[in-house]
Amino acid sequence: MHPYAETFIVQKGQVTFYLEYQAIEVEGGTILVVPPNTPHRFINSGDEPLQQISIHPVSEMITHWLEEPNQPTNA
Repeated sequence: MHPYAETFIVQKGQVTFYLEYQAIEVEGGTILVVPPNTPHRFINSGDEPLQQISIHPVSEMITHWLEEPNQPTNA
């Protein structure tokens, strides 16, 4: 989550956004604004590549991870 609103512009594909406890499925042509301090994540839920733009209206992106991000493993 972020201490500011984040805007997603979904250009192509299908994506499921999870905002706190709500799932929202959208397709290309959709603009979604996530309010400040709202836990969120998204997954490509379609069969095609997802193309979207994420806008952070600050000079430096601030992220508060609620879970540890996936770390690469050395196999």
